[in-house]
Amino acid sequence: MITVAVLAVLAAGCTGVTSTPSPPPSSVPATVGPPTPGAPVSTPATSSAEPSPTPVAGPATPAPSATPSSTPSAGATPTPAPDVADIRIAFVATAWCAKGSARDILGAAIDGADVTSLSCSRGQDIDPAWSPDGGRIAFASDRDGQWDVWVMDADGSDQVRLTDDPAHDAHPAWSPDGTRIAFESGRDSAKNTADLWVMNADGSGQERLLEMPGNEQYPDWSPDGTLIAFSHFAGTGSPGIWTVRADGTKARLLAGGALHSPAWSPDGRWIALDGEPGGCKFDVYVMAADGRRMRQVTDSPRCGDYDKHPSWSPDGRTLVFSSQGRATERNHVELFTVPFEGGEPTLIVPYRVEKLYSGPYDPDWSPLR
Repeated sequence: MITVAVLAVLAAGCTGVTSTPSPPPSSVPATVGPPTPGAPVSTPATSSAEPSPTPVAGPATPAPSATPSSTPSAGATPTPAPDVADIRIAFVATAWCAKGSARDILGAAIDGADVTSLSCSRGQDIDPAWSPDGGRIAFASDRDGQWDVWVMDADGSDQVRLTDDPAHDAHPAWSPDGTRIAFESGRDSAKNTADLWVMNADGSGQERLLEMPGNEQYPDWSPDGTLIAFSHFAGTGSPGIWTVRADGTKARLLAGGALHSPAWSPDGRWIALDGEPGGCKFDVYVMAADGRRMRQVTDSPRCGDYDKHPSWSPDGRTLVFSSQGRATERNHVELFTVPFEGGEPTLIVPYRVEKLYSGPYDPDWSPLR
């Protein structure tokens, strides 16, 4: 499914640029529901080590070594701006679409085509999260001198700040009914750590959901709305992937170790994550919703490289992730997809398109089919 990214800037008076993909991309399967994986599994070990750089022993069933896809050449050809309905994967990249802009939220089709700048603001915009209906994207921004949670329409319009606190508010996650947003915040914390907070989708009713010794980050709501998965590290207690009820009760460790970025599968049976339980590099893993049967999905090429930020396709058969180390030039980050059962990753968005942006990472796949 190797394609060439196409850049088109839509929002805030940005100028669109696109390029024609070569060769044509293959399609993403549309069958509903993830298959049952058949790879060997193991149970992760619990450790008190911090997530990085200290490696933590744990599950690591090696996946087939992934061969980096070559970066296609791109020839810019002005074309009409893509329909926003074609934008299915939101991600972060450096896109100089406005004076003073740095990292922005961009979008692309599932094959990597029609790359489009969405947030296009001064400052930095990160942590994109699609609403359940695919109509809005929540994100974090420091454009006003502090990190807050914002929301915008899927085409980048109607950008509204939801939080307003000097503390670091980031990593928003929508409830499955679209009425609430969970996020991490350092407010009211004397130890400069992050706790889990929740608020209504319009920014009202902000309240702390969970406070633990250390950092609670990367929240993700289960499809049935009953649980929030998150990563806990630093401080006392066991680092790893935890869940807590949506009312803030009964926090529970699912898998211990240097593990981050939990993402529920659309049917709620699996949780994708990234981590380095086996050594000096991050890879993408999948485990059952109860924390068992953890299985390695990607195998980043070298020590010091990483595969991070997994996000599910709506049918649960494919994961998109950001990778450093597979790029044609070392230390650059690109977006890849990989089958849920593992296999060779496929490049969809290279690190550079006509030198207009670089470093695509932290993807989030729209729930729309």
